[in-house]
Amino acid sequence: MILFITIAGVLGFYWFAAVDQNRPHRWWYATVALIILVGSVITFVLHDNQHLGMTTTTKAHTVKLASMNDKINLLVYQPIGTQGDRVYIYQTPTNHHRQMTKADINVTTKLSSTNGTAKVVITKDQYTYKTGFDRFMFGIFGNHNNVKHTTYHFYVPNDWIVINARQAKQLKPVMLQHGAEIQAQVQGELMTQLTTNQPTSDQLANQTRSLATLAVKQYLK
Repeated sequence: MILFITIAGVLGFYWFAAVDQNRPHRWWYATVALIILVGSVITFVLHDNQHLGMTTTTKAHTVKLASMNDKINLLVYQPIGTQGDRVYIYQTPTNHHRQMTKADINVTTKLSSTNGTAKVVITKDQYTYKTGFDRFMFGIFGNHNNVKHTTYHFYVPNDWIVINARQAKQLKPVMLQHGAEIQAQVQGELMTQLTTNQPTSDQLANQTRSLATLAVKQYLK
């Protein structure tokens, strides 16, 4: 609607100032049209730069992480710049395509340890219109639900490895070089655990991955 008001102000000012010169008090009408034009332009600029008529709403959802490696629990990141910023590369159980966080001023990444399952909490701050009137006035610009800021908070347990891309390239040679030691350590730990409980096949697979991850950790630099 603000665009139509601006156009009406332009046409009104042009008409009363340049075309309908015989109309009585035409400069009053032209002045009113000019005020409408200037006011609508200022309103448009404030909406575009300061998000006039909008507020910020926060939406968050949690996604379980899947390992980047089929033998150990792995999360990889790429350092960006000199301020400690990171771009994380991750997978989910429902989407085996690798996903990446963005290297952007409006994106923040965090990493925390957890005693639970590995996951990432994605929080988005979005611009939404305050009222129906605001949406009526500015909705033509399509700014509703525009993302202001995104935070990726990764939570990983102790039996996960979080390494940078350079270290990830060393992973395969390390596992080949120390494969026998890693396997022996995993089997020894498993035998100890199996004497005290009888896990299911899924539990055994998870324990094997966890033990293999902890074993590989000591060989990574």
